[in-house]
Amino acid sequence: MVSSTPKITKKWEASGIYLKDDFFYIAFDNFHSIAKLKKDLSNSPENSWLGKELPSQSGFEGITFQPESKKFLVTKESDSFQNQFKPVIHEYSPDFETMDVYPIDFPLKKANKGAEGIAYFKTKSETFILLLLEMPSTWNLGSKERGNILVLRKANNKYQQVSFLPIPQQVGFLDYSDIAWSGSKIAILSQESSALWVGELDTAMNWKNSGKVYNFPLEEGTPKYCNLEGITWINENTVALVSDSAKKKQPPRCKEKSEMIHIWELKE
Repeated sequence: MVSSTPKITKKWEASGIYLKDDFFYIAFDNFHSIAKLKKDLSNSPENSWLGKELPSQSGFEGITFQPESKKFLVTKESDSFQNQFKPVIHEYSPDFETMDVYPIDFPLKKANKGAEGIAYFKTKSETFILLLLEMPSTWNLGSKERGNILVLRKANNKYQQVSFLPIPQQVGFLDYSDIAWSGSKIAILSQESSALWVGELDTAMNWKNSGKVYNFPLEEGTPKYCNLEGITWINENTVALVSDSAKKKQPPRCKEKSEMIHIWELKE
């Protein structure tokens, strides 16, 4: 389904990105439509908007693709279900016709501290969905610190919790904005810390090591990349990121790197 360009164009609140078949698919917090852009970022006639645009803001925070079902999965930070706020997964066909909406049975403490990112993860024998959470659940499972990963498996037409994976304490980011998987590598992005952590998961879903933190450049000792919201792997040493619009309270320099796609090579 090809969508018309979203009418709201004052801000491009990019929140998630996924690379598939030489195209970037970009989710936005303020649009229901998904942007499809050539990987080389050229002004290609194949660039388009997908999905159906609606007047309300989407609240989308992350995007991934599940090859077995051939569906895109887009997570919404939270929605209200029976007086509880819960993370939500939207399933889409490759042309982004809405297929199903799944609330995750994981009550949140705050509506704005729900799902921040989503990633597909595969071991030799199983597939999972990793849902990055900003804060713990009202059930107080796992770490009480910021940043936790809810490991899900789809069964009986719902996403069921398999385990709860705390992010290693030594990472210590101020917030967590997206997650991406490639091979055994897991990348976790932070907007407020202006940094990226790369760790490795083994087949038993345990962290192999303490991983490595990559800090984005500073300007006069303060972050230059202030609004990094989404991440996807291009290859084992390169990632693509998207940045949200700058906030009014942020310094003017933050606008310079906002509302953009960024390509970064991760050097050892």
